[in-house]
Formats: sequence, C-alpha cells, structure tokens
Amino acid sequence: MPAAEAIKDNRTKRDRISDLVALIVSTVEPEAWRENGGQATIHAFGDNTIVVRASLEVHEKIGGPLVIEE
Repeated sequence: MPAAEAIKDNRTKRDRISDLVALIVSTVEPEAWRENGGQATIHAFGDNTIVVRASLEVHEKIGGPLVIEE
C-alpha cells in the first residue's frame, strides 16, 4: 500500500488550506508576514484559493501557484 493511502486525512479541505497558510507564514520568510510585523499578507478564499501579497522573493520561495487536490 502506498504511503499516501496508508494515512487517512479526515480534515476538511478548508482545514488543510488553513494549515498550509500557517505553514507558509511560519517557514517562508517569517518576518515578512503582517502577523509577524511585516507587510506581506496571505489569505485563504473558499476551498481552493490562497491569495498572497508579498515581495517577488517571497513568491519565488513559495514556488508559484499551489493546488490542493481533494
């Protein structure tokens, strides 16, 4: 059984997106985010969209568009 099938994630898609936002804020240039005193913002909208307002450097570190599959 592949590892991805062995671990069942019972969280909702919205919960997974919220976790992803928190992970980005805590690991990608943490001092850049408004929550940490910086100017960058990140917001989840709906079940599949994250909007980031940040420097080009932050966008590059995030890696561009992210898609969470169901």
